[in-house]
Amino acid sequence: MPEFLAEVYVAKAGEAARLPDIETVVAAANQVTQEGSRVELLRLIHVPEDETCFYLFSAESADGVVDTADRAGLRLDRLAGVDEHPRPTSRRNR
Repeated sequence: MPEFLAEVYVAKAGEAARLPDIETVVAAANQVTQEGSRVELLRLIHVPEDETCFYLFSAESADGVVDTADRAGLRLDRLAGVDEHPRPTSRRNR
């Protein structure tokens, strides 16, 4: 399933506290999924130094992510499709 990276800019530390909690976003994704468009929140990364939060979603379409964000009260500043590359397997030195 395609993955999408949503960016949310948080200008001040106090604004991060006003973002919906992760459970709210997951619940919204579950609602959208139950209505027929699969969406799953895979990861949330908050980077306070850059005033940014990143939400990584797996979803059938970008529209499902936007619908999820709307239901969760999450204002997206940017949404982009992601190409994921698997982590290389480590090799032990012999």
